[in-house]
Amino acid sequence: MDKSITRNAIPAALEDPHHEWWSNVKASEEFLEPVFRWYEKAIEFKSAGLSKARFHLLVQFIPDGQIPDEVPMVLDMIHAQSQKAKPGP
Repeated sequence: MDKSITRNAIPAALEDPHHEWWSNVKASEEFLEPVFRWYEKAIEFKSAGLSKARFHLLVQFIPDGQIPDEVPMVLDMIHAQSQKAKPGP
């Protein structure tokens, strides 16, 4: 995976987590999709590809206790707001 990240990010951004590239790149499409595509090819993994719409599948690989506390809190807030939404006309 490290090699895939190195191949798909600019060197200056890899050295500086505050580099402007991280703010300007459309991470889901311009960085993450190519990273996963290259990685799957490198490990000869046959899949339908890990597009942005399928990133949620990665959650199952996060070790227990590694998800920051604010993530479930924010997801709960989003869910609560979605319950208030009314269908359009």
